[in-house]
Amino acid sequence: LQRLNNSVYMYKLTVRPSFGDWPKWVRTTHGDDIFFSLGSMYKVADNFTADDVKAADNMIHIISTFSKTGIPETLDQLPWPKFQDKGQFMDLSVEGYKPEKGILRSECDFWKKVLPFVDGV
Repeated sequence: LQRLNNSVYMYKLTVRPSFGDWPKWVRTTHGDDIFFSLGSMYKVADNFTADDVKAADNMIHIISTFSKTGIPETLDQLPWPKFQDKGQFMDLSVEGYKPEKGILRSECDFWKKVLPFVDGV
C-alpha cells in the first residue's frame, strides 16, 4: 500500500483484557483488539476494569477517526507516525500511548533470512 503512495498506519496493542480466559502469563493475543475496538467487550464481560474501558474508548476513537479522515487519532490527540521505512508504529499500552519504531525487528530479520530458502523449495 505504501509503495502505491497510500498512507499506512500501524499499532501494537499491549493492553491485555482483564476478562480474558488466558493464563496470566499470556500477554496480549492476536484478536484482543477486537474486544476493545468493536465494543464487544461490553457483551462478553461484566467485570471489566477502568483500563479495559480506557482501551475500548481509545480504540473506538482511533478507528472512528481513521474511518472519517484516513488518519488515526488517540483521545489525547497524540501525533500518529506513518508506517514508513523505519517501521514507525503507535504502541498502545496501559501505561500510555507512544510512537515507536522497529516493531518486531529481530523477528522480521529472521524471516527475511528464512523465506528466500522456503520460496525456492
